[in-house]
Amino acid sequence: RLIMLLVAAATESARGLRGSSLELLGRVVVANGSGEEVPVDRAYFSGARVALYFGAGWCPQCRSFEPKLAAVREALGAKLIYCSSDLSEEAARSRAAAMHLPRVQNPEPLKERFRVWAGREQISGKRRSGVPALVALGHDDLRELAFMDAESGGVGALARWPEGDEWP
Repeated sequence: RLIMLLVAAATESARGLRGSSLELLGRVVVANGSGEEVPVDRAYFSGARVALYFGAGWCPQCRSFEPKLAAVREALGAKLIYCSSDLSEEAARSRAAAMHLPRVQNPEPLKERFRVWAGREQISGKRRSGVPALVALGHDDLRELAFMDAESGGVGALARWPEGDEWP
């Protein structure tokens, strides 16, 4: 009976951790022409190659990685969403605007889900990577297709970017 209770509890816990990435994405905003942040409709991402970019403006590795990331984004027509590890809301807002990327207003649930955050952040759980990192997502359900650890792999991590038929 104890084993059955433990299995049931573990299953329930895993079900909670696997919650839809769409739900975890929360509110995604983008700066408009006048600098105001406006919500991005989910249709914006429909049928697109989407990836979460975990980074921070204070991170020298992130800043040196971003020009190559921008070139890959342009070449593949991918849509990136910025998941900030910046030190303030204002820093996150200005960083996303400077990169011309929509951003998640509350990236912590995504950091926990994909286990990516800067070392200076206090988030519970086992971290698989710091910043910069990318998670390529499926078109409709935003499930993880590929993980690119640029913190340890640098621009070479972009070689793991899904191509062609790997995207649903």
